[in-house]
Amino acid sequence: MREHGIRSSWGGVNAVGPTFNDLRSEIGAELESALGKTKFLIEQKLDELNASEYAALLTCLGNAFAAHSLVGGPLMQLDSAVVVYQIALGHVTVDGDSIVWRIIQNQR
Repeated sequence: MREHGIRSSWGGVNAVGPTFNDLRSEIGAELESALGKTKFLIEQKLDELNASEYAALLTCLGNAFAAHSLVGGPLMQLDSAVVVYQIALGHVTVDGDSIVWRIIQNQR
């Protein structure tokens, strides 16, 4: 049956592009590769970044660890995300940069 000119069966959707699980696996593999290259960013603040910028960067990395876990990466990536968020909080305060601080709080 067609509604609005779009075939409503799952078979039709699968025939057009990759399955969700295939795409999920690809994204997971890409994240795993990329996250493996970020250890140095987490271990030491780059001189070029101020504290707020570094905390924002760490928050993005924490989000990437969480996303990796959600697309089939190891569950321990959620633990990594929490650790990275905590490190980020060590670089900002609510009084120093309330926006970045609140964004990090939202992630935890």
